[in-house]
Amino acid sequence: MSFRRTLALLGLLALGTTSRAAAAPWIFRLEGGIADYSSQTFSSSSLGYTELSLDGGKSYGVAGEYRFSHSTGVELSLSSIDLDASWRRVEIRPVSFNPTVLREFTVASDSGTFSLRPLAVTFLIHPLRQGRLDFYVGPQIAWVDFHIGLEGPPDRDPELGIGAKLGVELAIARSPWSAGVVYRFLETQHEGIERDLYTGTGVHLISGVFSYRGRRAGS
Repeated sequence: MSFRRTLALLGLLALGTTSRAAAAPWIFRLEGGIADYSSQTFSSSSLGYTELSLDGGKSYGVAGEYRFSHSTGVELSLSSIDLDASWRRVEIRPVSFNPTVLREFTVASDSGTFSLRPLAVTFLIHPLRQGRLDFYVGPQIAWVDFHIGLEGPPDRDPELGIGAKLGVELAIARSPWSAGVVYRFLETQHEGIERDLYTGTGVHLISGVFSYRGRRAGS
């Protein structure tokens, strides 16, 4: 099953579970937005180099928060951050020997997506929950898997990521539904090896969020 289908299934299961979780302080969230990131890395050799360029893309995910109290909770989330990517391999060849003139030739290239797929845990504090407005912020730790959606770059092993999340939501009328905006930062620290195209990433995300708050028994 593809990652997008799995994500959609988790979202439907999460929303479906709310009817049975009416007695539990759960909040389920669906998020989707844009990613702000840009990098260009090179791996050189005596005959040329390879180049990998990453640029902003999109993100989407599902999350569930368990509220321990009025002001604290822990959120588990699964998301995909899809960055626009392009790769090329360049060879440097002589085109003249008198005088010596070298020229770059692109011998292979491809474009597609480079995806980060973090499974994250976030400790959230709700310092300004008043009426219909809910503001939350907290640190995040994640296990990040990578999917290379283009030919050329090598596979990348999963890595640990750290970050933070900040959001604000407004309840829709008197219903258990809310809508808002979330800012998220995720950083991975990559221990590169010789001729490694990959580096650490620091991705900024802005997303719209749609959430459902489970009702307590008797409410």
